[in-house]
Amino acid sequence: MALRADEPSGPRRSQAALIDNAPDPEVVVGPPRRVTDTGGGCVYAPVFLDDDTVAFDLTKADAVDVYTLELSTDALTRVTDAPTWEWRSGRGANPDEVLYLVTDLQQTDRSYIAARQRSSGVERRIADGSGAAITSAGGAYYYIRTDGRELRVLRGDVDDRLLTFRDIERTQSLAASPDGRQLAVTGRIASASYGVCLVDIDRQAVSCPGTVEMATGSRVAFGSRGDLYLAGLDGIYVRVREGAERRIVPGVRAFGGVSVAPGGKRLVYSECTAYGAVRELGSEPARFLSDEDRLSDPVAGPGGRVAWMRGRREIFVRSADGKVRNLLGPGRRGEVFRNPAFDFTGELIAFARSGATKGIWVAEVGQAAPERQITYGESDFLPVFLRDGSIVFTRTTDDSPRVFRVVPGQEPALAFDRPRQTIDVDRHSDRVLLRSPDQKYLYWWDPETGMEAPGPPTYAPGTQNTPDLSISPDGKWLLYQSGPLGHELWRTPLAAWKPERIFKAPDSSTLETTAITNEGNALVIEKVWHGELYAVDVTSGTL
Repeated sequence: MALRADEPSGPRRSQAALIDNAPDPEVVVGPPRRVTDTGGGCVYAPVFLDDDTVAFDLTKADAVDVYTLELSTDALTRVTDAPTWEWRSGRGANPDEVLYLVTDLQQTDRSYIAARQRSSGVERRIADGSGAAITSAGGAYYYIRTDGRELRVLRGDVDDRLLTFRDIERTQSLAASPDGRQLAVTGRIASASYGVCLVDIDRQAVSCPGTVEMATGSRVAFGSRGDLYLAGLDGIYVRVREGAERRIVPGVRAFGGVSVAPGGKRLVYSECTAYGAVRELGSEPARFLSDEDRLSDPVAGPGGRVAWMRGRREIFVRSADGKVRNLLGPGRRGEVFRNPAFDFTGELIAFARSGATKGIWVAEVGQAAPERQITYGESDFLPVFLRDGSIVFTRTTDDSPRVFRVVPGQEPALAFDRPRQTIDVDRHSDRVLLRSPDQKYLYWWDPETGMEAPGPPTYAPGTQNTPDLSISPDGKWLLYQSGPLGHELWRTPLAAWKPERIFKAPDSSTLETTAITNEGNALVIEKVWHGELYAVDVTSGTL
């Protein structure tokens, strides 16, 4: 592996073009320069340990390890080399300390969160269990485990729960403000688009202000003055105050995360992002349905139809004859589509929408008619159709997910009085599959009687993690996305629990949510990550 400091290919951009409404008139930044050359690897989640040293995780083939890079000398140091994943590094309590997650894909109970002194190489455990993110502030360590939304704090030998997030899930990163009074957390906001929540540590309060649209939940960073830097779809932005965001580095894809040096004189970003295609596994050979960028949310429908989303702002439908058409989008700036679901005929698609027109919407697959808004709740998501054309969906009320039912043209009504989340519908019996808020239990709910019964097992054999489940359109198959990182797909007949593993993705890739067809074939979007690290020097002023 070679490290080098050179400029991106193409014409050199002027400093004036790169400033683009900088937060401080005195701030001038130079052009981005590439500082790594990993030969197809993924440099991800960079974080400054001091003004010259950047830590990051590097994925190369199936190895995921933490490295540091001295920007002034191009000196690269491999910090970890275990067969486990060591990743999502964080700034420690002092410049010599680097934090990271250790994920054991074979035995998840051996995963832990670690701190390492770079000078001595001594590692110590911060907490046991699989982690999602960690950082340090004011001599304390703040971390989030992957099995919940709890933000925990370790002060000395005392490990306490600080708070539980209500509006953010699938947390991916933590960053601390320079004064140690705030944390920035990224993830999915209210099951919708990626965004940022701010934690006031002293008040134990969380706010999730709207920000520029983010492509991923990658790390954001505080500048030396407390401003927040984050990656938008078209460059790096700074949030100087509520509702005021300005682009400071335009035209870059900083989807792998941003970090600002403590002294405010340098910024780094990762261009690592995922590339994948919609594939149907089980057919011989496996069929590629689409290979465009930023695909997600595949869903199977009656009549051999398949739908998926691109950039969470467009919905595409593929008919049984192989023709693909853009059903909706791209949506307006700030709008995000999610959770597409076919009705029993395959002629309608319901989906959740965020932005200015929040709620559940319905579109006709074979028509060019505008989509119709069915509900107006800002926390409405996960819609599924019933046989009679009504829609069951999840709405968050009183900090808990609740099941609602709506007949198009009428007002939604609470359908079930226990906290539950909709998963899918068995079109053979009209039963709805529900999940408990803690994700540990599955239930069948009968819309006719209103009765609930125990559902299928929550987990596939050998795992205690199920990010996603899906039922085939004819109600024959149930698909589990399982494993510590959701890399395994298990299929079972819905009528009898006979699970079989049908796919395991390589450790170096990730899987989006999945679906299953009437033939028992899995629809997957397997994403491979690659991209390098770039540095931007501040030639005048301070970030």
